[in-house]
Amino acid sequence: MGTREINNIVMVKVMKNICMNVLYLLIFFFLLGGCSTFYSRLNENDLEIFRFHQKYPLRVAVIGADIKVEFINRKQNMENRTQYFFLPETCKDFFPRVFTQVDFLFWPKIPDMDKYDLVIRLIPQRAIDLSPKEKDPAKVGLKINIEFIKKNGEKIIDENKYYTGIGFYNSRGGCKYEIDTRYEIATKNIVRKIFSELGEYLTHPNPIDDYVKVLASSKQKELEKQTLPAILTTTLYYSDKNSILPNNTIDAAEQSTIKATVTNSGKGTAFDVNLITESKYKNIDFPETIPIGDIQPGESKDITIPINADLSLASGTASFLINAREKRGYDARPVELQISAAQLRSPELLFASCNINFRSWRYTCWRNACVGTREPGRF
Repeated sequence: MGTREINNIVMVKVMKNICMNVLYLLIFFFLLGGCSTFYSRLNENDLEIFRFHQKYPLRVAVIGADIKVEFINRKQNMENRTQYFFLPETCKDFFPRVFTQVDFLFWPKIPDMDKYDLVIRLIPQRAIDLSPKEKDPAKVGLKINIEFIKKNGEKIIDENKYYTGIGFYNSRGGCKYEIDTRYEIATKNIVRKIFSELGEYLTHPNPIDDYVKVLASSKQKELEKQTLPAILTTTLYYSDKNSILPNNTIDAAEQSTIKATVTNSGKGTAFDVNLITESKYKNIDFPETIPIGDIQPGESKDITIPINADLSLASGTASFLINAREKRGYDARPVELQISAAQLRSPELLFASCNINFRSWRYTCWRNACVGTREPGRF
């Protein structure tokens, strides 16, 4: 076989491949002419409502399906056409601004309810062509089912909504592109209405706020069950260094403090710890309960207990019983602190001496006694 025959065979194969590719493209555009696919991206104006929104700390599964729009071409030389709008793509613009973690699933996939805190389903029904005439703006009606499902299967939202959208296009040719564009605009307007209503609903406050609180409490309880025990110890000392006369004594009308340090030496977190102070000594004011919060393993927290003594405080020994109590019962051993108390000593006032000169008599007072003498030459 000569070089010319080989070149001819190669050229035939190349032309064959080119013809097949052209045929595939023609088939593709033919199919595209009967079915178009769009998705509606939300713009910043549509999402303005979430600018200051605090995201819900939930893991959410969003299940969506395409919007199928079948519209009738009223010209005899044009067949009926179908458009699909990717609603799940629009969900990707919207829900990550509302929730901290979002997974997107395509209908009819069923998510694992134990895996998610909330499941959202947006399932559109077939859209209806409501356009009266070929030359008029496209009008589309859509019925959609919206569900927000809790972890336990209870529904926060379960509504069937109906929306309409209108699409205009400036061209007067009536071509396929013009029709596609009109219906695309009409359906995009519907999508924006759907998410605009959802945005108004999902801004605070709404029923999801209460669900978040319940869910957080449930997760906290589950965490507490799985956490190892805590071991709490409390150390105390009294201080009146900021008083006028520091003397390590609770003086009447004095403000002082008891300093407490609570340490968790266990392997588990101490949850919702409160410092409880008790004393039966009269005329002393102090907070009976001071919240400390959670104490991690190996962590210590310092607490100040203000002590305010009344003017009527009596001398003696004030006894304080102080205990750090943990939510699950891993309390610290109560510690007793005894502090001397001193009453207010009233001063004794008396006359040391005084002289009174009244006409001819002079009065001299000394130690509460007064003696009067008459001066010579005076009457």
